[in-house]
Amino acid sequence: MTSEGAADAITAILTVWKRATLDRQLAALRAQSRPPAEIWIYHCGEHVDPEPVVRAIDWARVNYVRSEHDLGFFGRFALATMVRTPLATVIDDDMIPGPEWLAWATDRHRHYKAVISAQGCILPRRSTDPRNGLYPASLGRVAEDIIVDFGCCSWFFRSEWARAMWSIPPIHLRNAEDMHFAATLRRHGIRTVVPRQEPPGRTANLFPALGHDEHAAYLDRQRYAVERSVTLNYLRASGWRLLTEGEPRAPAAS
Repeated sequence: MTSEGAADAITAILTVWKRATLDRQLAALRAQSRPPAEIWIYHCGEHVDPEPVVRAIDWARVNYVRSEHDLGFFGRFALATMVRTPLATVIDDDMIPGPEWLAWATDRHRHYKAVISAQGCILPRRSTDPRNGLYPASLGRVAEDIIVDFGCCSWFFRSEWARAMWSIPPIHLRNAEDMHFAATLRRHGIRTVVPRQEPPGRTANLFPALGHDEHAAYLDRQRYAVERSVTLNYLRASGWRLLTEGEPRAPAAS
């Protein structure tokens, strides 16, 4: 059966920018109990050369996209609108999933009919600054499955849902794709859930320290904070309602 026809087939979308982690991510995806049928790689910038690693992939169908134009954090979600498999996952370049992560994400996605994220944030009531949010899954170790206002770091979803992201035009492409994705899907009744990630094989990220290296976006604190605050205000003005403004916290299966 082709990957397009398999009901549980997954396309994994990876980004290459400054981190030389593609080989580790691919090894982790190949080791999955449910490996992706397709690997789509979005290469932006000229900081590293992933092509030798890409050419060595012989276990999945590969789509390698080299972009001269910087589409920020939104480029991989634009690619997701063209995925051919029913399921898709977008994974940040600092995430190395445990061998059961994709199987567990598939199970939780089917259970909740929701986006499944590695980490997430719950924003305070009437928040205007995402830095004030509670990040209960900042280490990917929540005690139980939890609904969040938006997910972070990796996202697992039905590929057709990616089109909903563009129902509200992004105010900019530089960052805050995590909030934008969650807010636009919520308009269509789709929630974001961060699942419990134990035992360790189910974790979305075996090496959390990778997200705190010199390439972390949040290190440009002033620009990062301003752009995310502007996006949050824009999305709330577009109708995004937060959990603290009446949405139930505990996830319920659909």
